[in-house]
Amino acid sequence: MDPNDPRKLQGLVVNTRSVLHVQNCFDDSKKEYVVGDDMVDIEKEFLVQEGSWVKYNDWIGIVIEVKTDFYIAFSNGAVCIPKDSTKCRPANEIDEDSYWYERHLPGQVMISKRSNFEKGKWIKGSFKSASHHWKGVLMKTAHKSVSVIWKTVNPILPNDSEILSSPKTLYGNELNNLEVFDTFLLSKINIGSVVKLKKEALENFKDLPIACSDENFMNYWMVVDQKTTVDVHWQDGKIENEISSEKIIPILEAGETDLSATEFVKKNESDKLGILQSFDPNERTCTVGWISSNSGMVEGELEELSIYDVKADPQVSFYIMNIVLKIDSIQDPNSWAGEIRNILPNGLIEVRWTTGVTENIPFKHLHFVYDSSQVDDEDLEDICYPHVDDDWMTIASDENSEIDQQEEKISFVDLDLTKKFNILSINGDNKDSFSIDENAPLDHLFLHKTIQFASNAANVAIRKDFKLLKELPENIYVTTFEDRIDLFRSIIIGSKGTVYEYAMFLFDIQLSSKHPFEPPSAYYHCWTDGLGKLNPNLYENGNICLSLLGTWEGFEKETWSSNSSIYQLLLSLQALVLVREPYYNEAGYTKYQGTDEGQVASIRYLENAFLGSVKSILHILNHPPSNYEALVKFYYIDCGNLEKVIQRCEALVHSSQEHEENICSWYDSTNQDQFPLKRISKGGAKLLTPIIETLKSFI
Repeated sequence: MDPNDPRKLQGLVVNTRSVLHVQNCFDDSKKEYVVGDDMVDIEKEFLVQEGSWVKYNDWIGIVIEVKTDFYIAFSNGAVCIPKDSTKCRPANEIDEDSYWYERHLPGQVMISKRSNFEKGKWIKGSFKSASHHWKGVLMKTAHKSVSVIWKTVNPILPNDSEILSSPKTLYGNELNNLEVFDTFLLSKINIGSVVKLKKEALENFKDLPIACSDENFMNYWMVVDQKTTVDVHWQDGKIENEISSEKIIPILEAGETDLSATEFVKKNESDKLGILQSFDPNERTCTVGWISSNSGMVEGELEELSIYDVKADPQVSFYIMNIVLKIDSIQDPNSWAGEIRNILPNGLIEVRWTTGVTENIPFKHLHFVYDSSQVDDEDLEDICYPHVDDDWMTIASDENSEIDQQEEKISFVDLDLTKKFNILSINGDNKDSFSIDENAPLDHLFLHKTIQFASNAANVAIRKDFKLLKELPENIYVTTFEDRIDLFRSIIIGSKGTVYEYAMFLFDIQLSSKHPFEPPSAYYHCWTDGLGKLNPNLYENGNICLSLLGTWEGFEKETWSSNSSIYQLLLSLQALVLVREPYYNEAGYTKYQGTDEGQVASIRYLENAFLGSVKSILHILNHPPSNYEALVKFYYIDCGNLEKVIQRCEALVHSSQEHEENICSWYDSTNQDQFPLKRISKGGAKLLTPIIETLKSFI
């Protein structure tokens, strides 16, 4: 992102160039030399690390373990490869337990035990001739072995070909045939990187203090400074070359409706595939070129659309730096595995094969290699929700509860609360916040997950819950059921001063069998119709991130305790989740409050959240949830709130015609009780216009 651009465009870096300041690893004078990155080599030893993708014969896979040999030179000229390099450590690390280096760089002074050198391999000299201090300079590192999980085989081999098996661990000469995917090799150079210089670069240096040939291991240089320029493909479709890296900033996170130029997209409810030519991130409009199924390239006229009318195609998700396979033998059959260097506006994909050949090829000839070393969805849930059992969101599964079967099941007969509190269901003009219905609705998410309470402590807790629920604040409604007192259903209406105002949010809740000592399970019914999340804490799949539920880490006072209640949970959802600026609810994002980049991202998030809320209103009008049909009609029709929603939508559609390039001015920061957005984008207005007409049909 360019911080000086009022549109706050995002872009993809498609190329980098660096001027490097380097120092020789063995030169105590620390004299600096300047060299372009085109004069640099990075040895395979520095490239092949755990997690690297590699190719060997007809296989590609992921490196899971690397073992390294050290070449250590002593003061008398002797050179030894110790028996076990992991038992070597920098000489300045006195306490072996404090040794924390993960990488070892040429020029480091290393020390190890006598026996490690005695059993090692001596390249020059001998063990007897070496120093008795067993301290020497690390001259170079070399792979001893590389272990790989092989993921896939060459897809264009003839059917009758014999597929050579690849060993799980490579040694010796086998390592010479190991190829690394290094299309963006130069972008991996940073301050602190160790590189080798090409012969022509060394020849241009004058007054080298030492010999730097490969033969004497001295051609190792550390990058101590660098100046980098980048080529950027901006969202508006323009390519800008040689921008100083100091003039751009990394984006915080791409929004769910933030797309990049040359991203493959589909029109909603259509199989038509296109490629994004340009995207206006503020006005949320884009131009798309549609791809011919025959040629695999863009043909015909470009079409201008709202960004909300298109979506990224998960079946054609190709991005720069993806590893891909060729799925047919067109052109060079030896070029079958490579990395994407660029995606072109005409739909072709620029691939650099491991053979070094670069080819522009239609996507239909490529297969994206899924990186299974990356975290999958289940692993992400384990990270996001570290304190939750695997079945925290299991739908309707029977559960063998480890409880005392002699314990009496609690019921409304035991609690005798209906008479005590005179709780009334919604009927006529009487709209109680808390009600009890006879039967749980058939569409309640936890209906088929039956439990028994483990102790009479649940009895006491439920009594407290019911007392508190009688005093619910405005716009929170909750129902429980005579046949299932462990279940609750709640509607929370968005508060004034937020983009959620007038929208209804439906939650299904089930008490734990160990209530009140464990948090309940909760599910959010999402009705955004493909727009994505309208809140960082509420997921499209129904998950709710909240420390009180144990689905997110929090301070002790924020987590569930035996003193917590359903009342507290509902209040947290209303006051802490459905807030005025929900973008900053994302973990770690509060640090961006007060910055231009944070405000831009927040405003874009607000528009998406508002549009999702309007779609939710439309859904609940068409499909009012069980137990709340009367409330939906009363709130939207009888109270006139649907008319207010329509008036707001029409005002925002009208505002989109105003020209205001600075998106930060779209947010109303003057009055926290006022609706946050003074304006929405043209793309948002295109989405709202037909929805407004549908909403009017309910009046």
